[in-house]
Amino acid sequence: MIDPTPEHEKNYLFLVELQKFALGELKDGALCKDVYQKVVDKINSDRADLLPYFAKTAGFGVRFGPLPLSRLAR
Repeated sequence: MIDPTPEHEKNYLFLVELQKFALGELKDGALCKDVYQKVVDKINSDRADLLPYFAKTAGFGVRFGPLPLSRLAR
């Protein structure tokens, strides 16, 4: 970021910390819903003001091949 406000810098540093925390929770056999809940709990305990801005779902998907043209038209 170029010339961030103190609030932006504080949020950014927390998000970097949160990302490291989330990646640390991704272990073999861990369920996505459990990792997600741990991240939500950490946000709630450390920076509850940011919780409304956190994604309501998390997960992953893999798609091979081209996207349907109907999706590209949007």
